[in-house]
Formats: sequence, C-alpha cells, structure tokens
Amino acid sequence: MEPWLGTDAKLHRVRELRFDDINEDGTALVLVDDESSSTFEVAIDKRLLSSIALARVKVPAPQPTAQASNDSGELTPAEIQLRLRMGHSPEEIVQQTGVAIDRVMRYLAPIVNERAWIAERAAAVKLRKGNEQVALSEVVANRLESLASDEVALEWDAWRREDGLWAIKLSYRTAHGPREAKWLFDASVSSIAPDDAEAEWLMEIDPPATPAAEKPPRRLVSVPAPLAPEPELEPEQHLETEQHLEPEQHREPEQQLEPEQDDTDEVFDVGEVTAEQARPKIPSWDEILFGTPARPRE
Repeated sequence: MEPWLGTDAKLHRVRELRFDDINEDGTALVLVDDESSSTFEVAIDKRLLSSIALARVKVPAPQPTAQASNDSGELTPAEIQLRLRMGHSPEEIVQQTGVAIDRVMRYLAPIVNERAWIAERAAAVKLRKGNEQVALSEVVANRLESLASDEVALEWDAWRREDGLWAIKLSYRTAHGPREAKWLFDASVSSIAPDDAEAEWLMEIDPPATPAAEKPPRRLVSVPAPLAPEPELEPEQHLETEQHLEPEQHREPEQQLEPEQDDTDEVFDVGEVTAEQARPKIPSWDEILFGTPARPRE
C-alpha cells in the first residue's frame, strides 16, 4: 500500500525517497526515487544534523562491524559515516575494512562538522553557580587560569557512543604537559556529566565547606538587652503601674481595711480604770439651773 498525504484523491501522493549517497563536495544528501529514478539533494545544515542526532538517540544505531555488509565487499555509506561518527579515523577504517581511502574521505567533512557542532553544544551547557548559570566553557577557562598565566588553548571533540550518548573530550596543554578531560553528553536533553577526575575538577564550582545535607538548621537565639536603670517612682505611681501591668488572673486580692479602732486605744494609754470612773457623770440640778457645779456634801 502506497502512503498518501490525505484522503482526498486530488492530493499528490507522498514520494518515498531513498538515501543513496553524499554529493561530491559533502554539503548535501543525495536521495533517489526508485519509481522514477529521479535524484534529489537535501542540504546538510544544523537543523538536519540536530534532527538526525535526536533520531539516533531514540533509535539505537546498529553496531559497526569490520566485515563488509554488501555483496560487493565494501561498506555502505551509512556504515562509513557511522564509523566516522564514532570517532574512527579514515586510516583506521581503511585498515579495518580495506575500503578505498578516497571513498571514506567523501563522507568525512559532514561528519566532522556534526561532531564539532555537538562539541560546541556540550561546551555551551549552562552550569548552576549560586543564583547564576555559567557555560561549561567559561567554567573551564576560569579553572585553567590557576595553571598558567597565559591563555590556554582548548580543543573540543565529540564522538557518538554505542548507547546513543556523546563522549566529549577537551584537550589542552599546561606547564605540566598535555592533559585531557572527558564528559558524557545527552544531546536530546542537553545534559552533561563528568566522565573522569579531570572533568570533575574542571566542573567544580566553589563547593561549600559543609555539604548541604549536613548543615545545621538555623535557629534564632534571644540576646538579653541591657537593663536600663529603673526610674524612681512615687509610691502611688509605682502601685498604679504594677496594677496596670499585672495580669488580671494573677492580681493579688485587695487588702482588707482594718476595723476602726477606738481613738482612746489608738492615742492614749489609759491604763486601768475603776467602775466608778468608767460610769458617765450625770450633772446636778444646780449645774443645770445655775450653771455652776454643786458643792459636795459634807
């Protein structure tokens, strides 16, 4: 059954094209229509390379073999490109398979461009530094400043692994000789992880002295404020302030007033009195009529 672009018979049928080769200058894919024997070219650009890289992550590519896979005893273009993409040099491919060097070189340029583009993407991955995000290439450059006073030349490379991830290698030279670091890069999600100790050192971003999981929780500690000298208050004012500040439920019961005492007991000390002295004195008639005390009777 032939594929169609829709249910309307007036619509054109979608052509199925087969990849045949790469053009001579290595800038386009050569596609063939088997029904009409027509050939087509598709330019190799970043958009095409990105789509191919994403498709390879979703569908694992077959593992290359050293044996020829067609009747003519030569590798197919896809197998040659796969070997180049996995980091094999043209000389290694010729030595392992016996294919002509000029045939391998026809596919070298687009694969080298693809690998360089992947390495560029990996170097541009943002790493978190506090509240900022810094590109991996910038972090590496800052780390290498401590090794040399002059700017260090960096050479990035990438090749595809059998599991679909990309191996990223950084080569550079210091006063101690040539060095290199390796990462694993997932092009489908633009994530990167160190693959050796050198890469871990280059990616280190000011690690805290104590791991975050071991940091003691912050606590608020009350600090006693210096006591100001208490002002001298009048007794009444002091009592009123205390009663105002004291909670209602803790207020002491009001002081009961003592019963009034007799003024005599309170002021004088009369000592002992006789019954006659304690009896009230009744005035006589003379005192009432004449206002003079009566003489005592003999």
